[in-house]
Amino acid sequence: CPFGLYFRAGFMGVSGVNRTAGGERVKLDNTEITFNMFYDLGGVYALNINKHVSVCAAPAVSMLFVNSEYRNFSNIYKSRASTDSLFGVGITADIYAKIRYKYFVAAAGCAASFYPLALVTSADSSINYSTNIRDTMAYNLRPYVSIGFTFKEHTALNIAPGGL
Repeated sequence: CPFGLYFRAGFMGVSGVNRTAGGERVKLDNTEITFNMFYDLGGVYALNINKHVSVCAAPAVSMLFVNSEYRNFSNIYKSRASTDSLFGVGITADIYAKIRYKYFVAAAGCAASFYPLALVTSADSSINYSTNIRDTMAYNLRPYVSIGFTFKEHTALNIAPGGL
């Protein structure tokens, strides 16, 4: 059957935040280690090119949680702490090619996610601004390569009426 279901969860890294708030534009590096996650749940359609190669399309419902924290307390008179968080719900489109040979599987593709329902919270000890952030959206693009092994050997045999 060329149709299936999938669930994917992954970790993401955040290197920093570019923020404009209270008339001030600032770039803050992420100095804290946090667990940023995304989850995808959806269906997949596999178009078999030959006995070993397939091209797959996988639309999904997606959820994202990203957090970035900046802390600099090296100077007691100019210390700064900042936290930015994003929680989003949206959709993901994933296109990839998959190669199967016996127990070996490899895939390469790209997943693009759009989160029209996003909640952003932000706080900064250096400037005053409202944390009621409106009209938020988020997106990400995740190219990937994966390799693995299956529990069942992939063969080129097809069972049809009249024999193998």
